[in-house]
Amino acid sequence: MFTTTVENRQKLLELLIEGEEELRGFHGLVSANLHLSEDGTRIIGYSQWEDSAAFDRMRAKPDRAGHFAQVRALVTKVELLACRVAYTSDGD
Repeated sequence: MFTTTVENRQKLLELLIEGEEELRGFHGLVSANLHLSEDGTRIIGYSQWEDSAAFDRMRAKPDRAGHFAQVRALVTKVELLACRVAYTSDGD
């Protein structure tokens, strides 16, 4: 979860989308979703990876350092939480 200001939210959202688009086709990435909080101060990034090693490979890519620095400049807080899927429903 990325905490930001209302003023920076759109720019941060665009940057996060750009970052996700750059990862299209990256081995191990299953999907990525971004959710906006109603109060305009948080963006929740939800991505699914085949395993933690794939996530670690992405984070270790040298070209990601610049992206991460740009994100850090727009946020006041970043919270990362690794989870395993326990249940899903497709809404039907």
